[in-house]
Amino acid sequence: MRIPYRRTDGQLNLLVDSTGIKFLGEGERQARKHSVKGRRQWQKVHLAMDMATSDIRAVEFAPRRDGDSPILPGLLDKIPDNEEVGSVTADGA
Repeated sequence: MRIPYRRTDGQLNLLVDSTGIKFLGEGERQARKHSVKGRRQWQKVHLAMDMATSDIRAVEFAPRRDGDSPILPGLLDKIPDNEEVGSVTADGA
């Protein structure tokens, strides 16, 4: 699938948030098959969305135990240098 790139006129205003994604850990499928409770595994995904276009501009994955604040610089590094970031809005997590 090809998704067209839509550049924002002027400064880029980003909304940043994260969510958890559950995935099957090693042996979890077998544990479910045999009715044994296993530990769920989670991965955090951090997203930076353009307010003007609602396009996801950057994605960063991190261990679920990591806080959100340390991830922000790496997320912003994924924005091309020729695009000026005017504002970043995020929650306090």
